[in-house]
Amino acid sequence: MNLWLIKCQGTLRDIIPWPVKSGRWEDVTDTAVEEFFQKALPATTDASKKSTFMKMECLKWHPDRVPKACGGKADEALYELFKIAARVVIKIYAEAKSQRNK
Repeated sequence: MNLWLIKCQGTLRDIIPWPVKSGRWEDVTDTAVEEFFQKALPATTDASKKSTFMKMECLKWHPDRVPKACGGKADEALYELFKIAARVVIKIYAEAKSQRNK
C-alpha cells in the first residue's frame, strides 16, 4: 500500500501544516484562520499582491483537493477542516480583490 495513503487514513490531519498560529488541526476555526492570514502578509502589502497570494491559497485549501491528495480515503472531519480554511481564504481573497479593483 502507498505510504501516502496510509498517512491519509490515520494521521493526515496531524501532518498538514494548518493555517492557524499553532499549525494544529484542533485549532482550526474561522477566527483562527482569519487571524493567521491577516498576519501572513505585512500590513504594507498592496491589494494586488495580497489578492495574488490569497488566490494561490484558495487553490491550496479548496476541499476538492482532499480526495486527490488522499486517494479518495479522506473522512468527513478532514473535509470540514478544509472547508473552514477555504471559506475564510475565499472571504479574504474577495476583500483583497475588491480593494485592488478600486
